[in-house]
Amino acid sequence: MADEREDFRLWWEYLKLSDDYQKLCEWIRDDENFKFDWDMPGANYSTLSPLADLALIPKAQYYRVKKLFVSVSQHFIDDQTGRWRTFDDSTVNGWNPRLLVTYQTFGDVHTNNFEEWWGRAEERLRRFQEHEFKGKMHIIGKLTAMQRKELARDCANPCFTAKRLRRGELQDYLDVFRLHELNGFTWREIAAEFERSFDEHEQRKMQDKRDKAKRIIQNAERGVFPGDYQKQGGDK
Repeated sequence: MADEREDFRLWWEYLKLSDDYQKLCEWIRDDENFKFDWDMPGANYSTLSPLADLALIPKAQYYRVKKLFVSVSQHFIDDQTGRWRTFDDSTVNGWNPRLLVTYQTFGDVHTNNFEEWWGRAEERLRRFQEHEFKGKMHIIGKLTAMQRKELARDCANPCFTAKRLRRGELQDYLDVFRLHELNGFTWREIAAEFERSFDEHEQRKMQDKRDKAKRIIQNAERGVFPGDYQKQGGDK
């Protein structure tokens, strides 16, 4: 499971850089948002217990937003196919349903400990591979080559989009993003940090890595990792 652990660690670290995911985590932490009990229209909460039993996140976090999760499952996900029913701008209590499904798997990455999360997830993954939890919404399985192309956009389970991640490259993008966006390093200073000579070509390479990290962050919060992070025609 060493490879899987490193894959999930990278996903975890990218999630920590998502502004939208951080806002969701802060909203869930805020007691003011949970002073009263509220219901989502049309949601059937009889499925809460089985879902909670399989949760990978601390149950205190799960139960705080359990009704959001059930509403996502019942209104946005096809039970038969496990795919999203809609790609419009519909939200659940103002939150993107994809963001909520990601939270359902990873929880608050800013306050939770990755090693503790992995201790729960590792056992779930092992059982998934033994087909004991096949089809459960909370369990993460890597897609086959054919499924990666077909389901990367549609699949409602958080999933990897590559059979083997290029961990060195993904870590490199992450490091460049942190140095430039969080620590305020100049491109010249980043080149020196990596012991590289600095010129216009090197600066463009580092800017490209920063931009790839931004796309991966967006993918990570929406439940796919690393997803498509190559520059598109309309990108600046």
